[in-house]
Amino acid sequence: MDIVLSSKSPLPIYKQIEECIKSDILSRKLKGDEPLPSIRQLASSLKISVITIKNAYEELEKDGFIYSCPGKGFYVCFFTEAQLRLYKKAIVKQTIENQMSYL
Repeated sequence: MDIVLSSKSPLPIYKQIEECIKSDILSRKLKGDEPLPSIRQLASSLKISVITIKNAYEELEKDGFIYSCPGKGFYVCFFTEAQLRLYKKAIVKQTIENQMSYL
């Protein structure tokens, strides 16, 4: 899992992390039931706050991309090819709508 953060991005850090993980899930770099790094591990490797990672994981869980197992950690949800296509279409649509709002 490669997470690249930019201080020049208009997105907050937790959102950048969320988007990187979503991208890895949608591209199948992360597969269903694959464990994610613990909140503390990821915070330590990225040299950022545990709260920031917690916020990103909470958003991913709320959106149905990951799930938690108490005492064990966070895991990637399993998606069929059809589900992945729907998510990708929704992302493209949202991106276009966002760009149109700037015009």
